[in-house]
Amino acid sequence: MRKRFVASCLTVSFLMITCSLTSALWAAGPAPKEIKIGASLAITGVLSKEWGPVAVKYMRALETLTNEQGGLFIKEYNQRIPVSLILYDDGSSPDRSVELYEKLATGDKVDFFLGPAASPLLIKASTVAEKYEIPMVGQEGNSPYIYARGFKWLVGTDTPAPEWCQGHHQFLKYLMDKKAIPTLKTIAILYEDNPPHRDIAWGAEHSVGISGTKLVYKEAVPPDTTDFSATIIKLKNVQPDVLFACMFIGTASNLIKQSYEMDFKPFDFHAPHVTLADPSWYQKIGGKIAEGLTGMCTVAPFKKGNVKMWKRSLEMCNLGPFDFGCAGSRFLGWEVLMKGIESAGTLDRPKVMEAIKKLDYESLHGRMAFRFNAEIGGMKTDGMGIKPVYIGQWQKGEVKTLWPLELANGEFKQR
Repeated sequence: MRKRFVASCLTVSFLMITCSLTSALWAAGPAPKEIKIGASLAITGVLSKEWGPVAVKYMRALETLTNEQGGLFIKEYNQRIPVSLILYDDGSSPDRSVELYEKLATGDKVDFFLGPAASPLLIKASTVAEKYEIPMVGQEGNSPYIYARGFKWLVGTDTPAPEWCQGHHQFLKYLMDKKAIPTLKTIAILYEDNPPHRDIAWGAEHSVGISGTKLVYKEAVPPDTTDFSATIIKLKNVQPDVLFACMFIGTASNLIKQSYEMDFKPFDFHAPHVTLADPSWYQKIGGKIAEGLTGMCTVAPFKKGNVKMWKRSLEMCNLGPFDFGCAGSRFLGWEVLMKGIESAGTLDRPKVMEAIKKLDYESLHGRMAFRFNAEIGGMKTDGMGIKPVYIGQWQKGEVKTLWPLELANGEFKQR
């Protein structure tokens, strides 16, 4: 009788385990052949000076490096699954980016999105992610307006635009305290009237107290302005020590050349986007004009995070660290999406989105985490990152990192 009882218990236990395993396998289903990730890029158009064909080349390198490891380990399937990156050229057009993300969602049926280049495109493209409930990781788009709309399927890894200028003010204060430069008293702010430059200008104005400078002039200019002569005359009348020019590279190039021609020479000519350009920009605009310009960078001589993969991604593209100015933000956006998927252990979109929002790890840029219910630029935002901005300067055809000091590989040189 006892033997029958034991045998019955073993049979029941075996059946329960078998059913449990069968149920789990049935719930997961067969593993997909690949994880599809979709994005549009400004390969052509006005933003191609910052992104362009090199951005595609760089994103393909990240895809290859991920797949060299077999892809992403998905716990739900207990195996690695390769990633497949589907990229389209949006021509720097916000409306075109919407069309392409619709195509990625309904035609290509991608699993996840990476955001397009810059805020004007991400503002519109992110509505597609919200519509189809597809997780999207924004990489360069950093206008707080984007993250103040209550969207649930979007995060952004870049520093919020209003905070971009804080490092510049801190650096100027450091130089003045050190007596490395004269005391700078006045600052003028010009900005291209679009997001994120309205937000960067807002931040520049609201943080002048950091450097102790006084705002003496501020003006918004239409996007893609070509003639700055009237504005430069006004600037020459007030003679600011610092000019903070918040513009995309194309517009900023017009201002820089005309300022040189009209002999307007502020002590520090700071145009955030100029240090995102590739080295050929220095030659095209002319060394005499470009030498000494300062700006913002997404790259630096990194010492933390996955430095090995970072260096390999550049080597695969035959790029120096500053040959593609947006490489640092692209690397981070890719890394966040990959880590979020693996952390979720599933391809279930709500679970992946939740895992991305909870990420907190050491990246190339230091701690990577997202802020929620945070007031930024006068707006309540959710999902904006904390990546720092690096201050760079053009010196003899190369961009040197000046700030923060722990990553600096050069010193400020007066124009």
